[in-house]
Amino acid sequence: KLCMKNLVAAGFYQANETGRVRLTRGPYSQSGDLLTVHPTYWEERAGRAWVIMHWFFLPSNPAKVGAMIDEAYERHASLLSAGVEAFESHPSGASSLLNADWSRFRWNLGYFADVTASLGEDSHVALCMIYRMLETMRRGTLAVIALRRYKDDHGSWPTDLKAGEARRMIGSYVMTENDCLVRRQTPEPVGMGSYGMDSHNLQRYVTSDGFVQNEGDVGVSPPRAYQIAFGSLTPRQEECANLVVPVCVSSSHIAYGSIRMEPVFMILGQSAATAAAFAIDGDCPVQKVDYGKLRERLLADGQVLSH
Repeated sequence: KLCMKNLVAAGFYQANETGRVRLTRGPYSQSGDLLTVHPTYWEERAGRAWVIMHWFFLPSNPAKVGAMIDEAYERHASLLSAGVEAFESHPSGASSLLNADWSRFRWNLGYFADVTASLGEDSHVALCMIYRMLETMRRGTLAVIALRRYKDDHGSWPTDLKAGEARRMIGSYVMTENDCLVRRQTPEPVGMGSYGMDSHNLQRYVTSDGFVQNEGDVGVSPPRAYQIAFGSLTPRQEECANLVVPVCVSSSHIAYGSIRMEPVFMILGQSAATAAAFAIDGDCPVQKVDYGKLRERLLADGQVLSH
C-alpha cells in the first residue's frame, strides 16, 4: 500500500516553492527524473495534453488519493476476513491481474487501487519488479536523448558523465580494505556497510583473439557487514574541530568503493548529525565527543553498529 501511494505521489504530484502540493504541471519537470530533458515542441504539447487529462480523474489533493487507496485495501482485507465464499466472488492474486480491464487502469484510479489491493504478495512483488524494469528503461531512454541533444548543441559528447569518487578527507582514522574485509577491529563504529569493494573498468580493448576485454575492473565482496569508524568522519583536530563528514569520508580508494553507497551515506549522515548535536550541546570539538554517549544514543535511535 505504501509503495502504491509513493508511486502515485511521485508520478502525478509536485510541491511548489511555497510547499503546496498540487498536480504536476509538466511531465518533464517531475522530481523523479534525474536528467533535465529539453522536449521538442510536439513532445511538450503531448506532455501538456497528458497532464490536462489527468486533471479530470485525479483529485487535486493527494490526501484524497491516499484515502482512496486505504479504502481499497481495507475493503479487500474485510473480504479476506469474511470467509472463503465472499472471497471467491472477488478475484485476487494473479487472476486479478490477468482478468483486469487494462483500458481502465490509466484513467480510473479507484479501479487501479482495487485491483492492486487484491493482488497477493507474490503477484504484487512481480508487478513492482516489472514497473522498476520499465522505469529503468524509460530513464535510460531519457539519458540517451539528453546526451544526443548535448552532442548536437555542443558538437561533442560530455567530458564527464558520472563521478563516482572524488577527493576525500584524511581524518582521525582511515578506513581501508582491512576494515571492509573484517581483518582488524574497527574502533568506535557509527555505522555499517556491506557492498562489494569495486572500481569500474578503465578501458576496453580488443585482444589478439579478436575478443573485447575489460581492463582495470576490481570487485571484492566483504565476508559480512563491516563497521565504519567514527574517526573516519572527523578531520584531524588541529585542522578543523567543528566538522563531521559523512560522504567524503577518510578512506582508501578501494575501501571507498564499498562505502560510497547511498544507504551508507544515509546511515553515516544520521550518525554525523547526532555527533554534531553532542558537540554543540557539550561545547567541545567533534573529536572530543563522548563515544559512549554517542553509541548509546545511536542504538536507541535504531542504528546498527555490529553484526
